[in-house]
Amino acid sequence: MVWIHGGANTLGSAATYIPSHLVAEQAVIVVTIQYRLASFGWFRHPALRDGPTTASDDSGNFGTLDTIAALHFVQDNIAEFGGDPNNVTIFGESAGGHNVAALLASPLADGLFQKAIIQSGIISVADLNEAESDYPSTGISGTISSQEILYRLFLDAGIAKDLAGAKQHLATMAAPEIANYLRAQSPANLLKAEQAAKPRQLGMTRVFPDGVVVRADGIVGALKDPDRTKIPVLVGTNRDETKLFNAMNPHLVEWGQPDGLWSFIDRMPLAIKNPDYYQAMSEYGSGFWKLRATDDVARSLTQSHQIYLPIASIGMNYQPFRI
Repeated sequence: MVWIHGGANTLGSAATYIPSHLVAEQAVIVVTIQYRLASFGWFRHPALRDGPTTASDDSGNFGTLDTIAALHFVQDNIAEFGGDPNNVTIFGESAGGHNVAALLASPLADGLFQKAIIQSGIISVADLNEAESDYPSTGISGTISSQEILYRLFLDAGIAKDLAGAKQHLATMAAPEIANYLRAQSPANLLKAEQAAKPRQLGMTRVFPDGVVVRADGIVGALKDPDRTKIPVLVGTNRDETKLFNAMNPHLVEWGQPDGLWSFIDRMPLAIKNPDYYQAMSEYGSGFWKLRATDDVARSLTQSHQIYLPIASIGMNYQPFRI
């Protein structure tokens, strides 16, 4: 079993998860992997494709390529640890679940695994145009734009005084000059610019349907393809999926310095401000998450003419449906 950690594809680590109980109780070998995150993992700009690059370089799906490299390592080495390279299950949660689904949609991952478990992972992909274009006047975009990151880099370096000046400066640069400038940036500079360039209503970082690393018709296209979905797939979410996020929302929950037994903690949630509203937000949010992460996946799989039964949201009364 190969575990892909979550964290919106911008944070997290394999070291966060200790698979000792799974290994001891289920008689499996568990491999936990790292992959590049944020703009180091998913980044596209046309200037970076202007030169002697490979199709994989041009894809921008570097984090996905890392997971594929890990699966190649498993194929080459797992037998030395008592594992079976012909019985590999990939599994992950949240962004990790999304990355599992992306591997289902990757021709480069053919034959590298035989089963997949998608835990609370969405199957939408990034928009290629949004990933390389200026944000609209509303500032709303589902994807961080490499163009907007460039503007922030210019501002941080003092090359431009404002956004208009940054756009004017970029217009004077040739593609090789832009590419060299991007490649010369330090990790700290790039991450700082990425943070400043985030659009409104941004979701998690998602893979690009580049047509090489990930199919051009995206994850949904792969799930509907009967030639691609001949492996067992389990999907599911948690009943109270969004309570983790709602608990951290200061509009919903009062945070402060605890007393008594927990006084050593600097800050923690103390009280729900409006319990009925909080519960409603949690139920509707969790239901929407289940729709995107379980129901939509199962619906796509049924269109591939395979018969799948989605896993129930944990803790909910669930009536299975017949396909």
